[in-house]
Amino acid sequence: RGWSPYMATEYLVIKELRLGDYHRAVGGGDEWYASSPYLEIAGGIIPNNIAYYVDGEEFTATTLKLVMNVYEPQVSQEARQKFIEIGRLLLVKALNNEMPHEIETHLLSEIDITIQLNSKEVSVSKELWPEHRLDGYALTLVIQNTARQESEASD
Repeated sequence: RGWSPYMATEYLVIKELRLGDYHRAVGGGDEWYASSPYLEIAGGIIPNNIAYYVDGEEFTATTLKLVMNVYEPQVSQEARQKFIEIGRLLLVKALNNEMPHEIETHLLSEIDITIQLNSKEVSVSKELWPEHRLDGYALTLVIQNTARQESEASD
């Protein structure tokens, strides 16, 4: 169904992404989550940064999300390389799988994609910030359990 939330919160500690407690979301019913503080990557007045999120239910994490916020795209190369490095580790820890070439290619080119890998959905998405004066954006790598979604769809 997913991952142990307590294990998932430890996956990226070695990369300086230490999550807070895994706890019930305010007003979220059965939704639980944990998030890391931003890991700032050198560059610009407002540093580009990376954060890690774990979402799910009380005893099962169902979504692992790595987000890179790019405030100054012209100085984002170091952040992008760090993001890919951390993403590789997350895939190894979460799926016991190396990063597929197509995922790495889409991360480098910042183009959306979704694939199935080890019965999980792995996706890359880019969200532009239209009002940002320097054309900032967020790039996200998500690993999500699809078994729960499929069982709910068949109910």
